[in-house]
Amino acid sequence: MQEQTITALCAALTAQQLPFAQGEPLAPHTTFKIGGPAAFWCTPRDAEQLRRTLQLCRGKRCPRLPARQRLEHTV
Repeated sequence: MQEQTITALCAALTAQQLPFAQGEPLAPHTTFKIGGPAAFWCTPRDAEQLRRTLQLCRGKRCPRLPARQRLEHTV
């Protein structure tokens, strides 16, 4: 992800008070305990936060993989 996109997404998520982390290790979140750091790890607490997070990501043209695709690509 380009630095400009990362900066813009970080500012937008912070402004909307949406929970996220940068560089979150993926290993604790996977069955086999493997995985490097995620550029962004978003943890919406409810459906409204999820909707707003996805809306921001689409607006910033951020790449994302749904959980099913992540699983299929890592197996």
